[in-house]
Amino acid sequence: MHNDGFVGIPPHIVSERIFGVLKRSSYTNTQCIVYLTNHLVKFADDDEPALLWWTQYNGQPPEDLMMFVNKLREGMVALPC
Repeated sequence: MHNDGFVGIPPHIVSERIFGVLKRSSYTNTQCIVYLTNHLVKFADDDEPALLWWTQYNGQPPEDLMMFVNKLREGMVALPC
């Protein structure tokens, strides 16, 4: 999932809503949602804005899925903003 500049709803609310919709559809086996921004976000505990990457798993994810998502995140962090 991708946030294109909309900053009004926190990511945990968005991902909970998405999982709720997916559970009532043909996508009931969705195991993970990655929510990210294409713009820098200012966090209260950090002086430097950064891209937001929010991962939420549906239940206990398989280890290989967590490793895959972590590698994706590492690759994204390495990208210049």
